[in-house]
Amino acid sequence: MRKLLWLFLFIPIAFGQQGSAPQPTKAEPTADALPTGSVELGYRFIPTLNGSIPTYRSIVNLGEGPRILAGEINFPGGKFYDTLFLRLNNWGGDPYNSFCLLAEKHHVYRSTISYRNSAYFNALPSFANPLGAFNQRSYDQKQRFFDADLDLLPGRRFSPFVGVGHQAARGSGVSPMVFDGNSYAAVSHVDYAYTTARAGLRWTAERFHITLEHTEGKFHDDQTLKIDSRNAGDRLRTYLGQTLFVSNGQDGYGIQGRNGTTGVHATASPTNWLDLSGQYFYAQTNTKASFAENASGLFILLDQLRFTSGIHSFLQNESNQPRTTANFAAELRPFSKLRIIESISTDRLHNDATIPVIWHYNEQRLEAFLDVTKWFTLRVGHKYTWGESYTPPSQLDVATGLERARLRRQSFIGGAVVRPVKNLTINADVEVASGDRAWFRTTLTDFDSTRLRARYQLNTHWIAAAHFLRVSGGNPSWAGNYSYSNTAGGASVQWTPSAKWMALAEYTRGSLLTDILYRNPENFGTIRSLYRDDSHAATLLVDANVHARFKLSAGGTLLKTRGSRSTAYYQPQGRITVPLRKSCELFGEWRYYGFGEFFLYPESFQSHQLTLGLRLMRSTAK
Repeated sequence: MRKLLWLFLFIPIAFGQQGSAPQPTKAEPTADALPTGSVELGYRFIPTLNGSIPTYRSIVNLGEGPRILAGEINFPGGKFYDTLFLRLNNWGGDPYNSFCLLAEKHHVYRSTISYRNSAYFNALPSFANPLGAFNQRSYDQKQRFFDADLDLLPGRRFSPFVGVGHQAARGSGVSPMVFDGNSYAAVSHVDYAYTTARAGLRWTAERFHITLEHTEGKFHDDQTLKIDSRNAGDRLRTYLGQTLFVSNGQDGYGIQGRNGTTGVHATASPTNWLDLSGQYFYAQTNTKASFAENASGLFILLDQLRFTSGIHSFLQNESNQPRTTANFAAELRPFSKLRIIESISTDRLHNDATIPVIWHYNEQRLEAFLDVTKWFTLRVGHKYTWGESYTPPSQLDVATGLERARLRRQSFIGGAVVRPVKNLTINADVEVASGDRAWFRTTLTDFDSTRLRARYQLNTHWIAAAHFLRVSGGNPSWAGNYSYSNTAGGASVQWTPSAKWMALAEYTRGSLLTDILYRNPENFGTIRSLYRDDSHAATLLVDANVHARFKLSAGGTLLKTRGSRSTAYYQPQGRITVPLRKSCELFGEWRYYGFGEFFLYPESFQSHQLTLGLRLMRSTAK
């Protein structure tokens, strides 16, 4: 990575010096033959970082050092390409960076290569642990994503295409090893990869389009858990007078498989008043899974109600999982002011294993849009959702055979678009649903949803917008009702007095409430889970060209919540840009990250960060 960074430090040579270079000769490239675009190079300093380092890494995770902050380069056309474009962001050590290269020859080919790298770290000490000792489900992984696509004869009647993709993750962390009566935090190692190859053909005519595609994939997902010293686990009390513990243990999970997906997508316009579209995909996945466990210590076997000093087990299974997904839509326009849209979709999955899993999901939707007047559009519709699933029963269920769950829900859809005065648009959407069956206790069988959006452009300098969302519902159940409520509303104002000034202000107020009763597996009693969150979020940004040689950007965001987990997060920032000449700018940027929790103060952190850099630009010579 350091070599790549130093390589881009010499990009100014490729950009050249505008206005000072000698006239090109036959042996030298002309100005139009040089690349155009911009590259932003910088060095980030972190003078202060106080508080919880794990929390900082879980939320921000930025470090010090030289960086290629951003780059966009257009190369001039050549014999083998008309367009060659390169974009890259955050290279040199940041946790998230990307690379994209686009090459195209008109009506011959279009090629795209992209790469993303992600350092995923999550170790909030208090996650599922009110004492805040450490996170028993933490992750420290490197994730990489690569995609390459090639379209041949783009824009022609027949256009074949091919592509490959690869994603992988490796890393370590902490995960629990769970036995009857106790769980034990263990060191975990993860190794995951998924590789695909795809090919297809696009057929485009005047009134229809068809795409045929086939994809083959191969994947593996392996994880090991290990304990090599005495571990008393999370249980704070003895079990029948004995202290449960693990002295040495290892779990190994291994999943390997292949899948193939064949699909077709088609659109057609047989007449000027009818549009049709549909797609169908069939996937066949073969999966082999294995689990091996060896542990020594003192354990309780609840099904036999006796203690043992060792546990050894090995499980292996292989399954075929065919899956079918299809949808169809038709748009009918019998009159110039009326549109009717009918759509239906289905998703079916069958896991052909020793203990099968069967899952069916279907949705039918009918909507009509009527332009009542020039300033009022009415939308009405109906949605019906249904499905069923068959899964193995839970360990606490004494029933035998597969457990059946059904989904049935009717929804009324309504809405309107109102333009009462010039430059003012108001959108309203409403959905009211009622059902008598649901798959999960946290699935809303009955709910109502309301969404409002408004935008008003006073003049060329002022734009105002507002939004409101409310979703409220529940799921009555013999085990305890589940209720859910989510409300959010806010407004924004943008002011652009001239090309040199711009200001943006946003504010959102939100409220979230969930309430459910669940079973305590120790005594089969009920426990109430109540979560409440009231939030305030605000953003203010200002861009100003205060002088021909001086540019200023300032602002920031804040988030404050009150409720089950009161939190405050502040991120102000400022940037100063000083142009040195037409093709070069110096900049300095300051950012502050402040995070705090009312009940869990040890998780707080504060950090000041300063970035100094150089931005090199080159535009097309005139």
